[in-house]
Amino acid sequence: TAPEKAAPLVVEKVAAPEKAAPPVVEEAPPAPASDRPARAIARPSLGPAAYARRRVLVVGLDGLRPDVLELVSTPNLDRLAAEGAVSWDARAASVTLSGPGWTTLLTGVEADKHGVYNNAIKPQSDGWPTLFARLREARPDARTASFVAWKPLYDVLLDPHEVDDRVYHSVDRVVVRAAVKELATEDPILTFIHLDGVDKAGHKHGFDPRLRAYKAAVEVIDAQLGELLAAIGKRPNLAREEWLVIVTTDHGGTGKRHGENLPTDRRIFFIAHGPTVVPGPIEGTPSLLDVAPTVFAHLGVTPKASWKLEGDVVAVAPDKAVPTSATAAVHPVAAPTP
Repeated sequence: TAPEKAAPLVVEKVAAPEKAAPPVVEEAPPAPASDRPARAIARPSLGPAAYARRRVLVVGLDGLRPDVLELVSTPNLDRLAAEGAVSWDARAASVTLSGPGWTTLLTGVEADKHGVYNNAIKPQSDGWPTLFARLREARPDARTASFVAWKPLYDVLLDPHEVDDRVYHSVDRVVVRAAVKELATEDPILTFIHLDGVDKAGHKHGFDPRLRAYKAAVEVIDAQLGELLAAIGKRPNLAREEWLVIVTTDHGGTGKRHGENLPTDRRIFFIAHGPTVVPGPIEGTPSLLDVAPTVFAHLGVTPKASWKLEGDVVAVAPDKAVPTSATAAVHPVAAPTP
């Protein structure tokens, strides 16, 4: 995404449905059709009560090259990676711009299906709905939330009919403050957070791990991640919850831009942490396509064949029954980093 002027906080809250019983437009060449084979569907085997405890936090750190993490202090990312599952050699979407990248993460399909090849994001409700819409279809009682620092996500992709609480602000710290309040006072089953500070630093100074300004932006965003984790750690019912935390990015960068089919643009990271995660290096090469099916697996949602998701379930053993007393011990509880 390109830098933009600060904007007023935009908040939209939708009344939660009654609970059911627990059960710069940057252009890029068109993306090639996905050559990934059809995926096996993960079917839940635990009872409804087990999945009712589960929550998901997906954090997208825009424009964060994985190689910079070797050179800066990022205790929160480091902890999630050390205790969870990680790939430092994951792959971005077929077009390495924010529009296609975040659309691929949220829909589970590539640009040849969702049709977003640049930063002019298109509504997906009638074509390839987001994971929020899919979750609402499967579990109408599930409360959801999104907090984003890039307005096209708020305006177009995150439909107010699909997301209960939506917040946009162009300043990351304001986004984080709103998300922390949500995590402390509400009970979202699925929360998506997008932070843009690193991408802004890359466009202004360069996507270069050697540059002080780029590294400083990474350290700031890691501290903000710590605030989010600390908010979850303070939840009063944490001992009865099982949180999956996924942290990734949409693209890297080269010079002061991205959008090319270059290793520095395409290489990203993928971190998963939580009681259902199998810790250690993630086998193969995960990608943004894998976020949606992994979220659904953790929540016990069986994707319909008609959804045609193109990713795999990675890093989690969705049918892993976690003793309630063990949940708090394995859940990330991190204090904000100064």
